[in-house]
Amino acid sequence: MKQELNFRLAMHTWRRKPARFFQELLGHSSSKTTEIHTQVSKNTIGKIRNPVDDFLNKDGMNIKKIYKQLYIFHQFGRIYTIVYTQMLYAIKKMRLLIIILTFGLLTNLYGQTSPALEEVLTRELPASSTKDGRWVFYSDKANIEKIDKPLVKAVIPNYDFYKVTLKNYLGYHINQGTCVVLFDSLKSSIVLVEPIWYGGISKTLIKLFIKKQFDSKDTLLSFLKELNELMEIGSGYKFVNTSSSENLITYDLVYFKGDTYTTGGNGISSTIQYNKNGVWRQIEIEIKDLKLKKYISINPRLKDDKEFKKDYRIIIK
Repeated sequence: MKQELNFRLAMHTWRRKPARFFQELLGHSSSKTTEIHTQVSKNTIGKIRNPVDDFLNKDGMNIKKIYKQLYIFHQFGRIYTIVYTQMLYAIKKMRLLIIILTFGLLTNLYGQTSPALEEVLTRELPASSTKDGRWVFYSDKANIEKIDKPLVKAVIPNYDFYKVTLKNYLGYHINQGTCVVLFDSLKSSIVLVEPIWYGGISKTLIKLFIKKQFDSKDTLLSFLKELNELMEIGSGYKFVNTSSSENLITYDLVYFKGDTYTTGGNGISSTIQYNKNGVWRQIEIEIKDLKLKKYISINPRLKDDKEFKKDYRIIIK
């Protein structure tokens, strides 16, 4: 059985209840007596210590010190927020940089584009040409790749060097070859260096360096090493240094029976696995006052051939 209780409690009731509690606790028969014994002066109240104060003052701790520490923590929090924000920004920038570098790497691996160079190649080596012996540029098959040869570029700074696949039409023969292209972007012009197997030593290329001054013999030798590497591209031949004196530097331009060869000596002296039948050309470079004076290409197979005597020794100067 459920019974509903309805009654009211006034504020006076709440005030009287604690008073009766203390009266019974102290054993007083009258509340007046309790009032006398529970009177406390303001001075007495002021002397009462809060246990929390004792805790805060322990070991030198006080409100000012705690506030100072809280302020430091607050400032540290602000610094942390700033650093964290900057880190997030840096990570975003780093992600962008990684994307750019990845794109650049893929470009190097799978071909490079040079719109200005392609425009000149299309103009200078057009597919519409009917000239016998012509080289033709097809952009979709060119596989353009930039070549870094700092010592050669130091001598001819207007040019950048590229490896380009071109197609050659000679009579009924159609051959694909890898050529070196020197590109002058300021003049929108090129120098085409045909592979050695097709055109031999490029006179146009060599003449760019005749009478150029070098500051030391070592610099000159290092330059010739890079120049030889340019001419080796797409040729199947190798330049092997055979001698070096103050006024003459010689090379054997060789091909190999097989794919193995060994070299040594910083491009100056070499030991290589080939025989004399493998020497295609002998190269003599005359030097005077650290300048290239003459570049001579000798065909050893025509040494005693009177009919082709003029082709035995070709001098570029």
